[in-house]
Formats: sequence, structure tokens, C-alpha cells
Amino acid sequence: MNRPADSGDRQLFRSPSAVAIWWLWVLFAVANLIDLAIQGRDHLSVVAAFSLLAVTGVVYVTARRPRIVADADGLTIVNPVRVHRVGWAAFAGADKTD
Repeated sequence: MNRPADSGDRQLFRSPSAVAIWWLWVLFAVANLIDLAIQGRDHLSVVAAFSLLAVTGVVYVTARRPRIVADADGLTIVNPVRVHRVGWAAFAGADKTD
């Protein structure tokens, strides 16, 4: 997905299906947390809420965090674990299938 990130010449590239999965999960998690807040009154409800929040963190890291930001200085590649910065002088090419 190609759209400008901020003002200027920065461009953000991110998987549109991953963004859709993220927002579907957020809706699911919010609905379940509201249900747990209304109906849950025991220890199992608290465990379920914290488990839901932990899984939401995992879904965020795997679906929302990965991206590539292109600007005038080079590329910033953000994966679930690290952030890599590659200047245009070191950039040789890209294969869109990877």
C-alpha cells in the first residue's frame, strides 16, 4: 500500500491485508472486553481479559508494526523485532515478491 505518511516526501508501504486484520481484531477485542466488563465477575474473567490484551499485543506486532518508510535519505525497514535504516547509496534494488 503506497500512501504518504507525513508531510514532505515520506512514503509509507504496508500490507493492506495486515491492516484489515488488525482492525478486525481490535473490534473483536473491544467487543469481548466490553462483554467481560458487563458480565464477568470472577477470576476467570480477569484472566481472559489479560489474555485478550496479550494476544492483542502479538497481533499488533505482527500485523501493524511491519512497514517500509521511504524518504529523501533512504529506506527505514521496520519488522516486528528491529528497525533497519538503509541509505540510498547502499540500496541496490528490491523485489516486490519478498
